[in-house]
Amino acid sequence: MELDYDFAQNASIFRYGDQINLEDVVPGAKARVEIEEGKVSRLEVLDDLNITVEGRVVHINEEKDRLTLEINGRKYSYDLAADFTVTGTDEEKMNLSAVLNCRVSATLENGLIKKIKIKGQ
Repeated sequence: MELDYDFAQNASIFRYGDQINLEDVVPGAKARVEIEEGKVSRLEVLDDLNITVEGRVVHINEEKDRLTLEINGRKYSYDLAADFTVTGTDEEKMNLSAVLNCRVSATLENGLIKKIKIKGQ
């Protein structure tokens, strides 16, 4: 089930005990939401380090083992795990450079990208 709520003007947003801005919440993060009078009064990010995100790869920095995904119009950069894998739509292993400008599903473990799967162009 999916429900849409507006945020209350004074809504509190936290991640790991620190207050953050709504823009800092990664889509797909596991969160606890409190609703008061039909509006979100508090959002607490419970986990954004062990999730799967979907987006388009807009930049790859192979020297730093890092890539940038565009998710819902915002850019998020992630480090790659030492043993990360890249697969195509047919589950065939691929090189990292093949995912540039592709829509992907990226599985994070402890904040590092462990698996990248191409979803399509």
